[in-house]
Order: sequence, then C-alpha cells, then structure tokens
Amino acid sequence: MSSLNLRRGSSLLAAVALAVGGLAVVPGAAFAAPAPAVVAADAQVPSLVDLDTDATGSITVHKYQKTDANGTAAGNGQQATPDGAPVQGVVYKIEKLNNIDLTTQAGWEKLASYSNSVSAAVAGQGVTAAGTSQTTDGNGTATFSNLALGAYVVTEVSAPAGYTLSAPFIVTVPMTNATDTTKWDYDPDVYPKNAKTEVKKTVDDAAAHTVGDNINYTVSADIPNLPADQTLGYYTIVDQYDARMELTAGSVVVKYGDTTLADTDYTLSEITTAFDGDGNTATTNDSVKRVSVVLTDAGRKKILDARRAGTADKVTMTLTTTIKAPIAGNGIVPNTAYVLPNTPSNGWDPATSTTPPPDTPPSSTVTSKFGKVKITKTDLSSKALGGAEFQVYLCTMQDDSAITLTDNFTAGDYKLVGSPLTAYSVAADGTATATEQNTFTSAADGTVTIDALQNNDWENNATDTTPDAYCLVETKAPSGFELQTKPIAFQITADNSTADNSYTIGTTVKDVPSNGSFKLPLTGAAGVIALVLAGGLLVGGSVFLGMRNKRRNA
Repeated sequence: MSSLNLRRGSSLLAAVALAVGGLAVVPGAAFAAPAPAVVAADAQVPSLVDLDTDATGSITVHKYQKTDANGTAAGNGQQATPDGAPVQGVVYKIEKLNNIDLTTQAGWEKLASYSNSVSAAVAGQGVTAAGTSQTTDGNGTATFSNLALGAYVVTEVSAPAGYTLSAPFIVTVPMTNATDTTKWDYDPDVYPKNAKTEVKKTVDDAAAHTVGDNINYTVSADIPNLPADQTLGYYTIVDQYDARMELTAGSVVVKYGDTTLADTDYTLSEITTAFDGDGNTATTNDSVKRVSVVLTDAGRKKILDARRAGTADKVTMTLTTTIKAPIAGNGIVPNTAYVLPNTPSNGWDPATSTTPPPDTPPSSTVTSKFGKVKITKTDLSSKALGGAEFQVYLCTMQDDSAITLTDNFTAGDYKLVGSPLTAYSVAADGTATATEQNTFTSAADGTVTIDALQNNDWENNATDTTPDAYCLVETKAPSGFELQTKPIAFQITADNSTADNSYTIGTTVKDVPSNGSFKLPLTGAAGVIALVLAGGLLVGGSVFLGMRNKRRNA
C-alpha cells in the first residue's frame, strides 16, 4: 500500500475513532457506528502511522448528578465543566474487549460493526478484567491508569442510595483529540450522569382516634430522570407498616402524576406475618408487616415516558390501615417507605425477605402516637371499688369550641361528640385484651386501663397546637355508690405522660355513697311493722274522735 493510501485508510479509522469515542462517553449510549457524512477523505484526523503502539493511557470518570440541563450533549473525551453536583462513592470497574486491536484498521472496523450495542460487543468479543475497581472521590472523580491500548467496557457497579445506575459504556484508549483532531488522546475523560431518586411519606391520621379508625398513608417517589437512550431496569416501592395495624383490602392505589397504573403494570405483594423491622430481635415496637409494588416492564416504560414528556415526575402509592391490636409498648406507631430504583443486591425480594432492604435505599418514616389512660376507682376513703363501668368520648365545650384544660381530668358540663370510642383494656398485670370494647370495668383492685387512644397533641406526623380532648363518663357505679355527675375531660400529650414515649396517664375517680351517705327510712322487716303500728294508731285515733263527736251531737 502506498503511503497515500495508508494515510487515507488511517484517516478513515481515526474518523471511526472520533465517532466511536465521542459518543462513548454518553451514559447508556456506549458507542456508535460512524455516519457516512463523518468519514471524509480530507478529514483532519490522526493517522495510525502516528499511533504510539507502546504507549499506555488512562480513563478518568467524572460522575455528576443528572439534571434536566445536562447529559444531553455527546462527550468527546475532553475535560469539561458540567452542570450538576458531583457524586461521591460510585464504584466502577473496567474490562477490556478481547481481540480488538486498535493499532489496525481491522480492529477499528470490528469495533464499529457492533453499531452502538455494548451487549453485542461483549457477547461477540468477550472481555478481560483490567485493573481494580475505582470509587469516585468528593469531586466525583475516579481514574483507571496504566491501560494498554484497546476498547474498554466501563461498568457502574454500585452507587449511593437513591441513584439509578448508569448503563455500561465503551471508551477507547486512545481517542481522537477533539481539540486538535490530528492528534491522539491517550487519557480521555468521560462524564456519565446518575439520576437521583428520593421518596417522601405522609400520613393522614387526624380522624384515627382509636381502634378501627383509618390511618391513610401516601408514598411519593421520584421517577428517575434518565438519559434518552437508557431504560429503567427496576423500580419498586416498599411500605413497612406497624404489625399492630391491618392493611385494608383493596386500598392500595398506584399512580404516576394523575394517571392510575393498571394492575398489569405492577405486581403487588404482601408479607402479612409480623417480622422484625430492623434486623434485630423483634419487639412490640419494631414488629412490622410489608406491602410492595414492583413495576413490570410495561409499568416502568409508562412512568419513564411520562417523565420524559413532562407529564409526571413522581409515582405515588396510597394505602389505608387500621389499628387491630393493643398498642402496648411505647405507643409509637411508625411507618417507613422505601424506593428501590435499582435491582437489590444479594437477591433481596420484597415479597419474601424479612430483613431490611439492602444498600440503604432512600426512605421516609412517619409516626402516629397512641396512649393509655389508667383509672383507679375508690370511695372517699380511698378504698378500691370494683365493678364501675366507664366509656370514653371525644368532647367539646357546649358551644362546640375546643376544651382548654388547666388541669388534666377536670369534670365539667362538656358536650359529648359521637359514639363511645372503641379501644382495648389492660389488666393490672399489664396484659392487654385483644377484644375491642367500648365499655371498661374496674377490677377488684379498682383499676382499669384503656389502651389505644390517639395522642391529642400529635396529628399527621406533627405537633397539633390546638388539641382536642377526651371525656371519661361513668355509666355504672359500684353497688351502693352514686354515678359521677359530670364528664371528666382529659388529654394524652407528651407533656403529661408518665414516661418518654409511653403516653400513659392516670387518675383516681372517687365515688360517694348513695344519697350522700345519709340513710333512707327502712322499708322492710321491723321497719314495716313500725309503720303498720303507727298507721294503726292513726286510724284508731281517727275512729275514736269520730265516735265522740257523734255522741255529743246526739
């Protein structure tokens, strides 16, 4: 071959290198075959004659968060100043494509023949590990050095929680120098982008005063902002709710934007047997159940298309639970949501795994708070009275305004709202009954504890500055004693609980004896005889007086 033909052939190969290398740096768009317009006979490109076959090079990865403003232009191997925040802690590995000799025209043509498909290139050529994995530093940078000439597959192994993994891409060492296209660049810089996904959890428990009331949850998770040529390979929302709750059948609804996903767009799974929620020994306070939504291929395509079209940027999952077991424990009822934008490691399956999700995915936790009120029933001398019956109501002032209590457990002319509340009772030994009830009876020791009343000063995962109140109503007094004449208002708050997060309050209700301890006249036995005799004397006296008056008038 003449030197002229070698130069022209080399120009073609270098043009391929420019096209391949230039597009290789776009996440997911590994490399592309050169367009005919790129390959010009007079292109100013480096020649294979000038290639230093003994040289080694490097690949420097600059990792940045994907935004709407970046990740749209093809990379060219040169250093740049991209928009977005650098991402630390992303792990990369590189592998060299086998049998791609970039010192020859055949090698470049072979690489270009895979037409922008990393998977096809890997399948067709195979790969060999090259060097050790590298992790991006605080500037989002990781460098692979001392690389022999060749084509390298760069794979993102792991990313910090919430970041969607970028697709593998191919970078050649060397590449055409984009600043001076007559020269080779043995140390290309690449700028893949990661889409960050976050999740937010909200709770609506304003009307969940006690057992059987609905607690509604909403999980809102970002749809990853992926480059146009990258697909979403996995997307799952996990909700871990307290084991003392019961998921309402048919309450789970999944939407992207305002559009409801079809049943075929996701798989719904539940773990209804309580398990430990933090990976340690299960306790009343961390035993959980789980419901998960795993999007199918069709579902992932829908949400990603909507994200790119600008019609939706979040997926929401709503669900409803109710209290179905005594609260016990500390009264805190948590609910934690996770979003998993990447396939979980270690084979973790939300439908079966009873351990926390691996890799610390983005999460959001909300809490509801419930407490207990302990009533001690006595007489005026503080002697315990069993058999007293109580009910609990929501209550207001007579004009429907909120009750303001200077002292907890204050009797007054309050207005009872609705029906008596359903809750659970707790025995003196601390054992809670699993039977829902709305009437609570004092035991022989005079005590009864009512469990599962919502804290008055905590609503929708925030402090309620205008708390409502409960009223305790005695509906049956022990034998020989009078009923309480007025409802007794009380509140369960963080300030008046007996211990942090236990939210247990107590009061002593004293009953007075019947008729204020004054005895009524006896109406039986000897008392009856006395009344009969007295009545007889009155009747006899009346008869005597009548006869005497008759004689006088005769």
